[in-house]
Amino acid sequence: MKRSFTLLFALMLLLGACKTAQTRASQEKPQPESVETTLNNRWLLNTINDEPIENSAKEIFLEFRLPESRFFGNAGCNSFNGQIEIKESQLKIGHVLATRKYCIDNMELEDRLIGMLSQSEWIVELNDHQLILSNAKNKLEFNQGEKETE
Repeated sequence: MKRSFTLLFALMLLLGACKTAQTRASQEKPQPESVETTLNNRWLLNTINDEPIENSAKEIFLEFRLPESRFFGNAGCNSFNGQIEIKESQLKIGHVLATRKYCIDNMELEDRLIGMLSQSEWIVELNDHQLILSNAKNKLEFNQGEKETE
Protein backbone atom coordinates (compact mmCIF):
# COMPACT_ATOMS: atom_id res chain seq x y z
CA MET A 1 0.00 0.00 0.00
CA LYS A 2 2.81 2.36 0.95
CA ARG A 3 4.56 1.54 -2.32
CA SER A 4 1.36 2.27 -4.33
CA PHE A 5 0.99 5.61 -2.60
CA THR A 6 4.63 6.49 -3.37
CA LEU A 7 4.18 5.54 -7.05
CA LEU A 8 0.95 7.56 -7.27
CA PHE A 9 2.64 10.57 -5.68
CA ALA A 10 5.63 10.32 -8.08
CA LEU A 11 3.27 10.06 -11.07
CA MET A 12 1.38 13.19 -9.94
CA LEU A 13 4.66 15.12 -9.62
CA LEU A 14 5.76 14.00 -13.07
CA LEU A 15 2.44 15.03 -14.67
CA GLY A 16 2.54 18.37 -12.87
CA ALA A 17 6.04 19.07 -14.16
CA CYS A 18 4.98 18.22 -17.73
CA LYS A 19 1.99 20.55 -17.51
CA THR A 20 4.17 23.39 -16.18
CA ALA A 21 6.68 22.90 -19.01
CA GLN A 22 3.85 22.81 -21.58
CA THR A 23 2.31 26.02 -20.18
CA ARG A 24 5.68 27.77 -20.16
CA ALA A 25 6.38 26.70 -23.77
CA SER A 26 2.97 27.96 -24.97
CA GLN A 27 3.57 31.30 -23.25
CA GLU A 28 6.91 31.72 -25.03
CA LYS A 29 5.44 31.24 -28.53
CA PRO A 30 4.47 34.57 -30.12
CA GLN A 31 0.73 34.64 -30.62
CA PRO A 32 -0.54 36.00 -33.95
CA GLU A 33 -2.17 39.39 -33.65
CA SER A 34 -5.93 39.42 -34.00
CA VAL A 35 -7.69 41.34 -36.74
CA GLU A 36 -8.94 43.73 -34.08
CA THR A 37 -5.44 44.48 -32.77
CA THR A 38 -3.91 44.99 -36.20
CA LEU A 39 -6.86 46.94 -37.63
CA ASN A 40 -6.65 49.49 -34.81
CA ASN A 41 -4.36 51.70 -36.86
CA ARG A 42 -4.12 54.38 -39.56
CA TRP A 43 -4.54 53.17 -43.17
CA LEU A 44 -3.66 55.14 -46.32
CA LEU A 45 -5.89 54.49 -49.34
CA ASN A 46 -4.07 53.10 -52.42
CA THR A 47 -6.80 51.82 -54.74
CA ILE A 48 -10.56 51.72 -55.17
CA ASN A 49 -11.68 48.69 -57.16
CA ASP A 50 -8.08 48.20 -58.35
CA GLU A 51 -7.88 51.78 -59.69
CA PRO A 52 -4.91 53.69 -58.22
CA ILE A 53 -5.71 56.84 -56.31
CA GLU A 54 -4.39 59.87 -58.18
CA ASN A 55 -2.31 62.47 -56.38
CA SER A 56 -4.27 64.20 -53.70
CA ALA A 57 -3.28 67.40 -51.90
CA LYS A 58 -3.94 65.62 -48.60
CA GLU A 59 -3.63 61.96 -47.53
CA ILE A 60 -6.76 59.90 -47.96
CA PHE A 61 -6.96 57.65 -44.94
CA LEU A 62 -9.03 55.67 -42.46
CA GLU A 63 -8.10 55.32 -38.82
CA PHE A 64 -9.81 52.83 -36.55
CA ARG A 65 -10.35 53.25 -32.82
CA LEU A 66 -11.76 49.87 -31.92
CA PRO A 67 -12.02 50.36 -28.15
CA GLU A 68 -14.48 53.19 -28.95
CA SER A 69 -16.13 51.27 -31.86
CA ARG A 70 -15.40 54.25 -34.12
CA PHE A 71 -13.40 55.19 -37.15
CA PHE A 72 -12.48 58.46 -38.75
CA GLY A 73 -10.61 59.60 -41.81
CA ASN A 74 -10.05 62.14 -44.50
CA ALA A 75 -11.14 61.83 -48.11
CA GLY A 76 -8.63 64.38 -49.40
CA CYS A 77 -10.56 67.52 -48.47
CA ASN A 78 -13.39 66.53 -46.12
CA SER A 79 -13.00 64.60 -42.91
CA PHE A 80 -15.46 61.88 -41.89
CA ASN A 81 -16.23 59.53 -39.02
CA GLY A 82 -18.69 56.90 -37.92
CA GLN A 83 -19.44 53.88 -35.80
CA ILE A 84 -18.25 50.37 -36.55
CA GLU A 85 -18.75 46.81 -35.40
CA ILE A 86 -16.14 44.15 -35.96
CA LYS A 87 -16.51 40.41 -35.46
CA GLU A 88 -13.61 38.27 -36.57
CA SER A 89 -12.97 39.38 -40.15
CA GLN A 90 -16.33 41.11 -40.70
CA LEU A 91 -16.52 44.92 -40.48
CA LYS A 92 -19.88 46.70 -40.35
CA ILE A 93 -19.96 50.48 -40.82
CA GLY A 94 -22.96 52.59 -39.84
CA HIS A 95 -23.82 56.06 -41.11
CA VAL A 96 -20.80 58.10 -42.08
CA LEU A 97 -20.78 61.74 -40.98
CA ALA A 98 -18.67 64.08 -43.09
CA THR A 99 -17.82 67.74 -43.38
CA ARG A 100 -19.08 69.25 -46.63
CA LYS A 101 -16.41 71.66 -47.83
CA TYR A 102 -16.34 72.12 -51.58
CA CYS A 103 -13.03 71.16 -53.14
CA ILE A 104 -12.45 71.56 -56.84
CA ASP A 105 -10.10 68.61 -57.32
CA ASN A 106 -11.51 65.65 -55.42
CA MET A 107 -15.27 65.92 -55.00
CA GLU A 108 -16.06 62.94 -57.24
CA LEU A 109 -13.54 60.72 -55.43
CA GLU A 110 -14.72 61.92 -52.01
CA ASP A 111 -18.39 61.33 -52.76
CA ARG A 112 -17.56 57.90 -54.15
CA LEU A 113 -15.49 56.84 -51.12
CA ILE A 114 -17.88 58.17 -48.48
CA GLY A 115 -20.82 56.62 -50.34
CA MET A 116 -19.07 53.24 -50.40
CA LEU A 117 -18.33 53.36 -46.68
CA SER A 118 -21.73 54.55 -45.43
CA GLN A 119 -23.92 51.73 -44.10
CA SER A 120 -21.79 48.95 -45.52
CA GLU A 121 -20.35 45.57 -44.59
CA TRP A 122 -16.84 44.44 -45.49
CA ILE A 123 -14.60 41.42 -45.30
CA VAL A 124 -11.29 42.42 -43.70
CA GLU A 125 -7.98 41.01 -44.98
CA LEU A 126 -4.70 42.00 -43.36
CA ASN A 127 -1.38 41.10 -45.00
CA ASP A 128 1.97 42.54 -43.92
CA HIS A 129 1.02 46.21 -43.40
CA GLN A 130 -1.74 46.07 -46.02
CA LEU A 131 -5.49 46.24 -45.41
CA ILE A 132 -8.04 45.10 -47.97
CA LEU A 133 -11.74 45.79 -47.42
CA SER A 134 -13.98 43.98 -49.88
CA ASN A 135 -17.62 43.15 -50.41
CA ALA A 136 -19.78 42.05 -53.33
CA LYS A 137 -19.55 45.49 -55.00
CA ASN A 138 -16.27 47.11 -53.99
CA LYS A 139 -12.67 46.63 -52.95
CA LEU A 140 -10.55 49.17 -51.07
CA GLU A 141 -6.80 48.66 -50.58
CA PHE A 142 -4.78 50.50 -47.94
CA ASN A 143 -1.19 50.56 -46.67
CA GLN A 144 -0.46 51.05 -43.01
CA GLY A 145 0.48 54.63 -42.20
CA GLU A 146 1.79 56.52 -39.21
CA LYS A 147 -0.75 57.27 -36.49
CA GLU A 148 -1.01 60.95 -35.67
CA THR A 149 -0.26 61.80 -32.08
CA GLU A 150 -3.07 63.39 -30.17
